[in-house]
Amino acid sequence: MSKVIIALAKFREPDLELLSDWLDQSHVKPWYPDSNEDLNNARDMCAQSEHDSQVAGQFLILANNKAVGYVRWQLVSKSLLEEIGLSDIPDNSADIDFLIGERTQICRGIGAKVLADIEDKLRARGDVPAVGLTTSKENHFAHRAFEKSGYSVVAEYSPDSYGECYLYLKYLNR
Repeated sequence: MSKVIIALAKFREPDLELLSDWLDQSHVKPWYPDSNEDLNNARDMCAQSEHDSQVAGQFLILANNKAVGYVRWQLVSKSLLEEIGLSDIPDNSADIDFLIGERTQICRGIGAKVLADIEDKLRARGDVPAVGLTTSKENHFAHRAFEKSGYSVVAEYSPDSYGECYLYLKYLNR
């Protein structure tokens, strides 16, 4: 079995069509119920200037140079955290969302590698204390990837239209 090489590539506007296809896949759709909102967020991030890349970023996930998924991160303000009842999370923490769009690539360690890559990027900044991920309580594949990567459940909550969710958190400099 050959080793799979995972890399991140800058997500560009032409990649929106691929993201749209992935969001419509049966193994992705339950976890991303508002695909239009996700596509609009990705489109908006494509339109942002390089300066804005200090507060958010998005990438294609590549496995052996083939696009297999999508990841985005954004810094979250203390006021937003307090508004949604997560006041214990440190200010300027990052929220990460990702998906493996190619069904054949699920459960192959890609998620853990992607998280490590994003964590390294955020840790190098020196101003991001923690990274969080929200996932449905029913998304057991995600739970395994997050736990394997050193994340722990710190809260349970119900964000709009997503149902019962866990918030996983990992401190970057502990």
